[in-house]
Amino acid sequence: MLVSEGKNVFLNSKKRYSLCFLGAGFVSDKGKIIVELKSTEGKLIPLHKTLPNYRFRRNGTIGLEYWYFNIEKDGIYNLNFVNINDLIIKDSMLISKRIFQKNRRAEDLKILLKESISIRSRLLAIICLVIGINALLWGILIN
Repeated sequence: MLVSEGKNVFLNSKKRYSLCFLGAGFVSDKGKIIVELKSTEGKLIPLHKTLPNYRFRRNGTIGLEYWYFNIEKDGIYNLNFVNINDLIIKDSMLISKRIFQKNRRAEDLKILLKESISIRSRLLAIICLVIGINALLWGILIN
């Protein structure tokens, strides 16, 4: 559940992670929400917005990757949210549907920290998939 009190999380490897919202198809903060991720030594970890915001499903619930960050040292980190009630939360990412939907409460969202990959790697995987399917179809047509 998304709450304003800080939560301690253990990140066990030096990797790229994503901070995701579970339970929403569209989230916007209009620059008002502040998210801080600090190490036990007090070092602030910079969070970067994911563009585009990738959608996924986890146990039938829609999720949205919103921020990403890189960890250089494993350990316990404190995750803190400020102004969480200023989030604009909708069920659909389509503008034509969003205009008619009410804002959902921030308390209905869940936060998920997961390992992530870079935009370059994601695009390369999509391109390789398209080329592979294309080669397969041409192979079937030629035979």
